[in-house]
Amino acid sequence: MRRRLWCLAFLVTIVVGLGPPGTYYLLEIRRLHVAARGFARDIATRLASGRTPDLEEARQREPEVLRIRILDGSHAPLAESIVPDRPRWWNAQAPRVSVPTQDGSGATRFVEVSMRQDRVVKSTAAFLVLFSLTGSALAVLLYVLPLAVVAQMEARNRRLVAEREALATIERELTAELETDRLLRLIVHHASDLFNGNGAIYLLDEGSKLVPRAWTHGGAFSDVHIPVGQGLVGTSAKLRQPLLVDNYPTSPYALPEFVAIGLRSAITQPLLIRDELLGVIAMNRLGEKAGPFSSDDVERLKSFAAQAAIALQNARLFAENRRQVETLSVLHELSRAVTGELERTALVEAIGREMARVPSVREIVLLLKAGDDDAPVIALHSPAGRESIAADRAHKLGLMVLQAGRVVRIDAALVGSDVAGGSVSHAHAWLGVPMSVGNADYGALLVASDAPFTEPDERLLADIGQLAGLALRSVRLFEERGLAYAELEAAQ
Repeated sequence: MRRRLWCLAFLVTIVVGLGPPGTYYLLEIRRLHVAARGFARDIATRLASGRTPDLEEARQREPEVLRIRILDGSHAPLAESIVPDRPRWWNAQAPRVSVPTQDGSGATRFVEVSMRQDRVVKSTAAFLVLFSLTGSALAVLLYVLPLAVVAQMEARNRRLVAEREALATIERELTAELETDRLLRLIVHHASDLFNGNGAIYLLDEGSKLVPRAWTHGGAFSDVHIPVGQGLVGTSAKLRQPLLVDNYPTSPYALPEFVAIGLRSAITQPLLIRDELLGVIAMNRLGEKAGPFSSDDVERLKSFAAQAAIALQNARLFAENRRQVETLSVLHELSRAVTGELERTALVEAIGREMARVPSVREIVLLLKAGDDDAPVIALHSPAGRESIAADRAHKLGLMVLQAGRVVRIDAALVGSDVAGGSVSHAHAWLGVPMSVGNADYGALLVASDAPFTEPDERLLADIGQLAGLALRSVRLFEERGLAYAELEAAQ
């Protein structure tokens, strides 16, 4: 390519440097020939009319005339007028015209006129220098500019290749991480490095609010949950389109919390799996001197968000599969532990032991009914010494759950926190589970968690309650049969 550019530059130098000056020279020489012929004919006309022309006066009247001569038939000079200080070298090849005529006596004469070309040559030389410089400049531009453009394209291609390699590396790291919280932190970390800004990732909760789950300093606030359609993040989620803002404080999406920390420019991109909205990833830059994001950044963030959404969906599927495996494991172990167990105390311990294996459970209260008409009493409260609910309230809540006959989410205000002789643990959520079979109630489970119970948690605890109810029915039947045998034996 360099050789082709060099040949093109050389050709441009020749064409531009010689073309215009050469054309100018040829046209000027032709003009001088025409002027010389016309001037010679005027003198020949005067000579033919019998008048004797004043050659000196005629030459001075036309400044471009170098020499005028009148020759006889044998071309011997009869009269001559020539510029006295003519530059000989410039006019060595001066244009010359000879016109035949006759004088008043009928003798043959020739009028010869030579024109000055020193001015033309000097102008041509000046043009040659000027256009040669112009051609050289154009040649340099033709040679340098394509190389500069090619260099820029190569640099851009190298940058794109480096970005693709970086994105490929990030994609491998994200795909390999299946723990959701670590994955979210990893996504924000890579995004912050990739876009040189502050990152945050918001996930959509059940209340149609975007909750920040991972962020760098200045990327988000833990207590600012953004409704869909509000602010830059919420609007991006509603439109399911990326948004770019260069002057955040004056934009219609500005939220006071972010204006207060000096947010200047920001971009957002929804996390989408097909048509399902998982959340939004946002990048921002703080301070008056913060540089704006570009349209290339928006495209890069779109690609990055697509990879992040896939990794997040994989982590969710993995967590769901793991939860299902844990659920089946807990139910299997509980079924093994309670099947055939007919001693009430051992059964209660087995239920408490298997309940403790549920990851979300932090506290367990197990209430049992001795008979159909008996009130439930606390048979197990675990872990011991860390009770966060008083016995009388546990009784009331157990009755409420049995009356409802289904899994009940219990308001924390109903639980209270005044417990005598124990340390208080403030649980975020309580769930009541009846242990029933058909229309018969055998007790209730009250379980607490540090986080709100999910639907899979409710289904698991409901299955545990049903298994526990079947086991308690067997224990009660065994106890009733034993009591009947004892009465029969006493009667005999």
